[in-house]
Amino acid sequence: ARRAERFVGRTPQLDALLAAHRRAEAGSRQIVFVTGEAGIGKTALVDEFLAAASQGDTRVMGGGCVEGYGGTEPYYPVLEALGRLCRGAGGEQVKTALVSIAPTWAILMPSCVPADILDSLLARTLGAGRERMMREICDLLQTLARERPLLLVLDDLHWADFSTIDMLSALAQLKGPLRLMIVAVYRSDDASSVRHPVMKLNHTLMLQIGRAHV
Repeated sequence: ARRAERFVGRTPQLDALLAAHRRAEAGSRQIVFVTGEAGIGKTALVDEFLAAASQGDTRVMGGGCVEGYGGTEPYYPVLEALGRLCRGAGGEQVKTALVSIAPTWAILMPSCVPADILDSLLARTLGAGRERMMREICDLLQTLARERPLLLVLDDLHWADFSTIDMLSALAQLKGPLRLMIVAVYRSDDASSVRHPVMKLNHTLMLQIGRAHV
């Protein structure tokens, strides 16, 4: 009953998320923005959605930004999401893909990589730059999404570093069918006050591809 009380009047938003998830499961990549002021119920809405979406075969990965920290370390919420995925059920398979496909990311996550291969990873990634990291994370997420539907939830993106927003833009421009859904959550008032690029990305994608906006 308490859960039902939280969702009085929120059924259309929840239905929109669930419909986007069904499209993603069918191979149509989805990027959904959940926005609003602080305390409006964004987290409760996403939690309710995840309770339903995680019942099937979907692989769920989630991370969030922290004020004063998420904006300083590149890809902070994505690294958090990958770390949780590696530590969860089926994590060994994810670790294998991480090392083979995204070594520049693997060296940033030493707890997820066998100690005996760290030196070889460092040699493989010597001199790697931002462009390679971007390419590798897109390749990794595409690979995971081909194996099973993939749901990536990134919270508090009004504190996100710009590299994370660039990654979302790159994922939005991938070609071909992909069983991937991204839920990007941010406070609209906080993002507006600092002119955060997540707002521009939201607006641009709405104009370009007309995806669902919650």
